[in-house]
Amino acid sequence: METLSVLWTNWVPVLGATLSRSMEYSCDRVAQALTGQTGADAMMAGTVGRHLYRYVDVHDYVVNIRRDRGVLAKVAYAFVNLLADHPVIDRRITALLCPSQSIGSLIGRITSKQR
Repeated sequence: METLSVLWTNWVPVLGATLSRSMEYSCDRVAQALTGQTGADAMMAGTVGRHLYRYVDVHDYVVNIRRDRGVLAKVAYAFVNLLADHPVIDRRITALLCPSQSIGSLIGRITSKQR
């Protein structure tokens, strides 16, 4: 039954991509829990290559990508992330390094204050 719902959401452009992105975040978090590692090194290896990732400061990478940009760049970034079936890599890394933030959650986290 779940497979049919996933197939249906793929026909709705934004909904299918949103579901796919949330599944990617879930897979990242499961891998993080199973390996006991942050997963940021694996993300960087996939981004810059298996030889160069050791030389990249992950926190500096995320800060530089998210630094203040022009309005057009912000709109393009949001548009690409909205329609992409995989989240942009800096959002995936941020979700892995800062799980307390709501990045990567489809609806948002329910805290004890909200219950």
